Amino acid sequence: MKKEEQVVIIPTDKASCIHRNKVKTDSGYEYRLTYHETPSKCKNDGLLSGNQHLYITTDEDFMSGEWVLFSDVVMIAKSFDDRVVYDGEGNSFMKYDCKKIIATTDPKLRSDSLIEDPARPEDNLLIRKGIPKIPQSLIESYCKNPVDKVMIEYTLPDKIKNALIVGNISRALDSDYIPKLTSNNEIIIHPIEEKMYTREEVESILFNYASEEHAMDSSKQDIEAFNRWVKETL
Repeated sequence: MKKEEQVVIIPTDKASCIHRNKVKTDSGYEYRLTYHETPSKCKNDGLLSGNQHLYITTDEDFMSGEWVLFSDVVMIAKSFDDRVVYDGEGNSFMKYDCKKIIATTDPKLRSDSLIEDPARPEDNLLIRKGIPKIPQSLIESYCKNPVDKVMIEYTLPDKIKNALIVGNISRALDSDYIPKLTSNNEIIIHPIEEKMYTREEVESILFNYASEEHAMDSSKQDIEAFNRWVKETL
């Protein structure tokens, strides 16, 4: 199963493989992304330049102890009711404003560890699972041509597959699927292919929209003008 997920780039004060630099051109200055195999720090001359990390996020629900993204804030989630607590600071965020991170270039998020929650000592030692890596091919491609979304390949965990085989469950739910990983702990990414429409398909879409949304309130002259516009524009 493939699913469309979001790609987000966020500045970092740590060394990284992605740099955004201010470059002088014939028409002035512009900011360009570059990829480096070895993490390093680059010159930071403002909010638009400096080191960067990529994150792949999903709208799927998340659990306590997982990494989430709120705007440009990366945090450990501790959810209760309809809020999310940033464990290190004790700040709270609305849960529906946070996105679960499923892959990243940030090594801090990729190692398993235990964390403590000073704001809620009863929930100390939350187990955080390391997040998969983003393939180098996507990082290099993104630096040349940034995109907002990619297709991620998902699969079922072995326990769900086995339950389907023996008949303990009749079908798998969308929430059962997890990102499929390579042996190198990388997610599997596919480019989003734009759908190509024929002239007949575009005409049909336009006429259907006009018929459903405006036909009752349109005069004969309006309809004729719309039909003319379609024929002359396409």
